Amino acid sequence: MAGRQYHDVDEVWDQLKVGLVLRLERDLDNRYDKNAVAVMYDEEDKEGGPTGESNLLGYIPGDDNETIAQILEIL
Repeated sequence: MAGRQYHDVDEVWDQLKVGLVLRLERDLDNRYDKNAVAVMYDEEDKEGGPTGESNLLGYIPGDDNETIAQILEIL
């Protein structure tokens, strides 16, 4: 994942586990990559419900994000 060191991964590392659902989100305002796709983690409370807090974990690498960005545009 690109840009990991600049984002929230370290803050939520102990909450991440195999099987956790992450969200892909287009970053249309990204000045470095017109096809930027952010990898997001939406925090959950102890009962598994949403807390409303989202964390940017990083980005899909630029060499791999064009098709994903196009798919997200249609959804």
